[in-house]
Amino acid sequence: MKKFLLALSLAFSLFVSCTNYEEMRIDLSTGWEYSIDGASYKAIPDQQLSKLEDLVPHKIGFIWLRHSFTVPPQLNSEDLGVYLGRITMADETRVNGLFIGTTGKFRPAEFSAWNIPRYYAISKKLINPENNFITIKIWCDGEASLVSNPFIGLPEDARLTYARESFWNSKIYLIFAFFSFVIGFYHLVIFLRRRVEKENLTFSIINIVNALYLSVMYIFEIPNFPPDNLSFLWFQKIFSCTLPFVIVFFTTTFVFNFLKETEKFQFMLARLIFSLIPVSLIFMSVDYPTLHQMVQYTTFFLIPLIIYPLVVFIKNFKKHPSHSVALLIGFVPTVILAISDIVIHYGLKLNDMTYFAQFGWMLTIIVLLYLMAGRFANARNQAEYLNKNLEKEVSNRTDRLSESMKMLEDERNKSLEDLRLAEHVQQTFYQKEPQALSNWDTALYFKPVSGISRDLYDFFINNNNLYGAGLFEISGNGIASGLVSMLAKTIIDQKFKEGFGEKLSSVMSSINSTIAQTKGNIPNYLTGSLLRIKGDIIEYINGGSSKLYMRRESTGKVASIQAPANVSDGSSIQLGIPGQYPEFKTLKFSMQKDDCLILYTSSFAEAENSYGVPFGSEKIIRALASSGKGNAQDKLKTIMDIFNLYTAGTNIKDDITVIILQKK
Repeated sequence: MKKFLLALSLAFSLFVSCTNYEEMRIDLSTGWEYSIDGASYKAIPDQQLSKLEDLVPHKIGFIWLRHSFTVPPQLNSEDLGVYLGRITMADETRVNGLFIGTTGKFRPAEFSAWNIPRYYAISKKLINPENNFITIKIWCDGEASLVSNPFIGLPEDARLTYARESFWNSKIYLIFAFFSFVIGFYHLVIFLRRRVEKENLTFSIINIVNALYLSVMYIFEIPNFPPDNLSFLWFQKIFSCTLPFVIVFFTTTFVFNFLKETEKFQFMLARLIFSLIPVSLIFMSVDYPTLHQMVQYTTFFLIPLIIYPLVVFIKNFKKHPSHSVALLIGFVPTVILAISDIVIHYGLKLNDMTYFAQFGWMLTIIVLLYLMAGRFANARNQAEYLNKNLEKEVSNRTDRLSESMKMLEDERNKSLEDLRLAEHVQQTFYQKEPQALSNWDTALYFKPVSGISRDLYDFFINNNNLYGAGLFEISGNGIASGLVSMLAKTIIDQKFKEGFGEKLSSVMSSINSTIAQTKGNIPNYLTGSLLRIKGDIIEYINGGSSKLYMRRESTGKVASIQAPANVSDGSSIQLGIPGQYPEFKTLKFSMQKDDCLILYTSSFAEAENSYGVPFGSEKIIRALASSGKGNAQDKLKTIMDIFNLYTAGTNIKDDITVIILQKK
C-alpha cells in the first residue's frame, strides 16, 4: 500500500512540476563511441543506438559504450545524476572508470531490465575538472539498445526524469496488474456463487492472466525479483510470448458467453489449434535470440484470432444489437492504440516513446467491467423492484381484475368441470410406466402443459416382457386434440397387437389409414415413432417424429438411428390425413446389454432458454452421452436436470414426453 500511494503521489508530481532543468543538462543523446573488447573505441551512428546487437559478433556478448563530457561551470562542485533511459538487456555503468550502478543481470543468471529506465548518482568526488568519461557495459543476447535521450544533470532533474519514465513504463503496469487481479478474483467469486453465468469465469481468467502477462513490465518493481534461479528465456516464453494467446483465446470465449451464444465445437477447436501452433514454436526456441526472431512470425497467428470475434460481432448484431455495439466500443481503444504503437515505433522510429496498446487494453478491461457491472446492477434492480413492489402490484392488479373474474367465475367453473372430466377420461387410456420388466428397463417423463395432453405413448407388454413401444403427438391444441389422441391410442394399440406377425411397415400403414377413416374431416394429424422388439433386434419406423438416438454403454457414445442417404427418413410424414398413404421405411438395428434409446416429442428439442435458443438435438446428444451408467430412471433424471437448467426462467409452451428404454 505504501508503494501504491507513493506511485500515485509521484504521478501527480509529474504533472505539476514546472522547474526547468534543461539548460543545465549535459546531453548524451549523440556522440557515443563503442567497443567490443572494452579497449579500442570508435564512433557509432546515433541511429545505431536502438540496434546495438548488429555491432556484436553473432549478436551475443558484451558491448561497451563511451561518452566524454565536460562539466559546465554552473555544475562545478555539485553532486550530479545521470539519466540513461531504457537499456536492453543489462548494464554496468562507470564514470572515469569507477562503478556508479548496474541494472538487470548478466550471465549466467541473465535477466533483461529492458523496461526499467536507469538513474545513477555521480558523486562530485568522481568528476575531473575537464575531461570525463561515462562508460556503459551492456550485455547483448539477440538484442541491445540505449534509448530515451540520456543526459547528466542535477540529481533532482535526473531523478524526476527517471521517475516519470519509470512510472509510465513499469510502475503503472504494476498498478494495472493489481486492479486486474482484484477484478479477476472478484468475478471468480461471483462465478462460484452463480455458475450459470460463464462470462464471469472467462472475464476472471482474462484479468488474472493479464495481471501475470503485465509482469514483463513490472517484475523489477517487486522486491527481490527476479530471483537468480528464474530463467529469463522461460520467463519470456511463458509470460511474454504465450500469455497473449491465452488472453486472446479467452477473450473470444468471453464474447460468446456475454452474447449468450453457443460456439460450434469445430470453431473452438480451430481457435485452440491456431493458438497451440505458435505456442509450440515458441517453446521450441533453444535460446533467446531464436525466441526473439520467432516472435516476429508467431505474432501473425494473432491476426485471425482477433478477426474472428469481430466476425462474431457482425453475425450477432441483429440478434443482440446493444450488446454487440457495447462490446465493439469496448475493444476500440485497444485497436486504435495498437495501431498508434505500430506507427510510432515502426513507422516513425520513436523508440523512446512508451507503448500505448497496453493502456488501450486496460481501457477495454474497464469498459468490459462496466458492462458486466451494468448487467449485474440491472439484475439487482429488478430483484429489488420485485421485492419492494411485487405485493403492491399484485394487489392493484387483483383489484382491477376482481370484477371481471366475478363475471367469468361461473363460465370458468363450468369449463373446469368439463376439463376435469376430459382429463379423467384421457388418463384412463394412458397406462402407467411399466415396472420390473424382464427384458427392458424403462423410464418415463410425461408432462402436459394443460390437463389434457396431445402427446400419447404406449408400451406393449406380454408376459412381463416389453415387445414394443410408441410415441406420438397430435397437431393442434385443446380438448379436440386430446380426444383425437385417445382415438388414435386405441387404434395404435389394436393394430400393433393384431399385426405382430406382419411387417412393421404394414402395421404403420394400417394405423394411418384407420385413423384417417375414423376421424373423418377433423383436421388434426399425427406424427410419431413406432418400435417393435424381437430379442436383440429393434425394428423402427419414423412417422414424422424427432430423431431416435441410441447410447452404447460400452463406449458411452451416442448415435442417431436414421435411414440411408438415398432413402427418406420419414421426417416429413403426417399420419391420419384422408387420401394420403405414405410409404414407411423400417429400420433394423441391434442392441446389447445396458444400451439405451431415447424417444421424445418435438417440444423437448424445441424448448428455448431465456435468449430464445432451442435446446436442440446437439444438447440432447450431449445430455444422453453424459447420463452415466445407472438405470433408465437415473439416465432420465440426469437428462431432465440438464434440460431444466437450460430452460430455467422460461415458459414451457407445449406438452413434453421423454422415454428412456434400456436393455437388460
